[in-house]
Formats: sequence, structure tokens, C-alpha cells
Amino acid sequence: VIDYKTQQSRLFPLLASAYAFRFVGEWLKWLYQDVTQRLQANDFSTLAEAHACTAGLKSVTTSVAA
Repeated sequence: VIDYKTQQSRLFPLLASAYAFRFVGEWLKWLYQDVTQRLQANDFSTLAEAHACTAGLKSVTTSVAA
């Protein structure tokens, strides 16, 4: 099935999105752990970045899923 060009044009964008969401999910886990550790030490320096990234990613994933 993957050898057919018509199937590739349908399958590859979805497959690429799945991989991208997987890698972003791993990065978000790391970011969450980092922000949590910093918050426990009263360091709020990365909180704005975490908020901006998660808000933007929510918008992107909602658009893709809709």
C-alpha cells in the first residue's frame, strides 16, 4: 500500500503529524518537570514560556483534530 503515490499523499501528512505530536508531547513532559522544579524553588522565570507554548500547542492540535 505504501508504494502507491496516491496512498502516500494521504498517509504521509497524517503520519508526520503523529510523529510531530509524539515528539512535542515528550518535550512538554520535560518542560512540565522543569517548570515544576523551578516553581518549588520559587523561580518563575520559565512559567511564561511554558504558558505560551502550551496555549499555542493547544490551538494547533485543536485545529488539526477538527
